Amino acid sequence: MKPLHVIISILFLVLATYVITRSERTVRNIQGSYFNLVSPVIKTGSNFDLKIQRFNKEVQTSTALEKRLEGIYSEFGRLQATGARYKQIEEENTRLRSALELQKRNPFELVASTVLTRSPSTWWETITINKGEDSGIATQFPIISEHGLVGKVDRVWNDIATVLLITDSSCFVSARVEGTPEFGIVSGYRGKYGEEALLKLKYLSKDISTAPGTRVVTSGKGGVFPDNIEIGTIISIEKGPLYAEAILKPSFSLTDSDLVFSIITTEQ
Repeated sequence: MKPLHVIISILFLVLATYVITRSERTVRNIQGSYFNLVSPVIKTGSNFDLKIQRFNKEVQTSTALEKRLEGIYSEFGRLQATGARYKQIEEENTRLRSALELQKRNPFELVASTVLTRSPSTWWETITINKGEDSGIATQFPIISEHGLVGKVDRVWNDIATVLLITDSSCFVSARVEGTPEFGIVSGYRGKYGEEALLKLKYLSKDISTAPGTRVVTSGKGGVFPDNIEIGTIISIEKGPLYAEAILKPSFSLTDSDLVFSIITTEQ
């Protein structure tokens, strides 16, 4: 194309553009065509933006709920720990109140002790307590609980002692059947392996007549155990040709409490 023709073409395009843009109607028509062309894209973009905004709100809501749930779990754990501690304090208060009542009921000087250990193989034989000679405890001193007679001190050191339980077959206690003239000797009774430790009351009258559930208490004879401390209750009676024997359920249980008391003096 000749240079003259190129120049003429450029001038024509410039003139045509000027004429078109000078017409407001023409410009609006062009704008309308443009917006009709791009509106689907714009609408799609707007919908996408709305979805993004909704997603962000859901994420923010989920994060807030997660934090709130974590707070609830934390508060629940704190309340559980508080409840467990409250229950522990209540149990300790109950034991202390029982101990105080026991001391009020008895005319003896008592020293409270905590059970440290039980014999692992034959738990009914001995226990270890956290008081010894430094607290005025000596061998043969009686040991009681809020439920009844536990045993007697077997060996003692400065700050600990071992206690021979009345459920041991080598521990003997002079006893009487409450409400009757019957006296006898109580010792540990070993039943079958795994069974609950029981007691046997020997040398009762062969014609004894008493109901199950009758209490058996210390007689005060023998010089070791004071009178009228509960030992247990009668389960059954076996009569022989010379005397009868009763099987007793011990009044104390080491599962009920780990608090026991040493009787320091037995003077009434």
